Amino acid sequence: FQLVRVDRLKATAQIPQQSVGNVAPGQSVRVDLLDGSRLSGVVTFVASAASPETRSFAVEIAVENPDRKRVAGGSASLRVALPEVKAMFISPAYLSLGDDGRPGVKYVNGENRVEFGEVKLLSVSTEGAWVTGLPDEIRLITRGGGFVSTGEQVVPVDAAEDRG
Repeated sequence: FQLVRVDRLKATAQIPQQSVGNVAPGQSVRVDLLDGSRLSGVVTFVASAASPETRSFAVEIAVENPDRKRVAGGSASLRVALPEVKAMFISPAYLSLGDDGRPGVKYVNGENRVEFGEVKLLSVSTEGAWVTGLPDEIRLITRGGGFVSTGEQVVPVDAAEDRG
């Protein structure tokens, strides 16, 4: 048999390499158990090197279990509380690569000229992409972006007026 301390557990997980920079010891973690209940924890360790097999980083979380639920050794989903960022949800079709190969979007500036704005991708799916790096108000080029170049003068058409 094995003795297990159940009032304070250690959860282990793997963080993808693109997200490891956002996770640090001391951050709060929500632990969602398979029965639907929740526990809370704190990140106590983040590996400084990725696993060569998975290219992900090991993390450890100290989890408080005041009700002494029998969950030691079980599975759970972990959600790390990240700092708030200002982000925009856009169609992945609006994304393109700049001359340097970095992702961004084309938009129309105040003089009706095309500009390229670099973005940081937070997440991408078929439904949309969460991006940061754009101003609060922007006139994105949503159709024909592949046919215009940075600096080119354009006549913008509001999406509500576009019937094409």
